[in-house]
Amino acid sequence: MLNEEKIKLMSRLAMYEQGEGKKEIPMSRYFRSDYIGLHMVKSLIVVTVGYVLLIVLSILYDVEGFLEKVVTLNLIETGKKVLIGYLIFLAVYTVISYIVYRHRFLETRQGLRKYNARLLQLRDILEEEELTRKEIKAGGNDSNDDDFEF
Repeated sequence: MLNEEKIKLMSRLAMYEQGEGKKEIPMSRYFRSDYIGLHMVKSLIVVTVGYVLLIVLSILYDVEGFLEKVVTLNLIETGKKVLIGYLIFLAVYTVISYIVYRHRFLETRQGLRKYNARLLQLRDILEEEELTRKEIKAGGNDSNDDDFEF
C-alpha cells in the first residue's frame, strides 16, 4: 500500500536537495559567526588583491606620466594616500559583506528549518509504518478484531 503523503513529502525533500539544498545543506555545519567570519576573511583577501590590481592598472594606464613623476614623488605622502584609500575601500566593502552574508545565512536557516521539519514529518510517517508492520507481524492490533464476528 502506497502512502501518498509520504511520497509527496519525499518528493519535496528530493527537489530541495537537488536544487537549493546543494548550497544550503553544507551551510548547516556552520554557526552564524563562523559562516560570516569565514566569508569576511575571504572578502578581506579579495579586497586586498583587487586594490593592488587597481593600483597596478592605474600605474600601467599612464606609465610615462608615472615615470616622469617618480623623481619628484613624495613616497611617504603617496603611501599615506594609498593606505587611507585602501582602509576606506576595505571598511566599505567589509560592511557590505557583513550585511550580505548575514542576510544569506538567515535566509538559508529558514530554508533549512522547513527542510528539517519535513524530515521530522517523514520520520514520524516511517515510524508509524514500522509500528504498523510490527503489529501486523505480531498478529494485528485491536482495531482488526472488530471485523470478525464470533
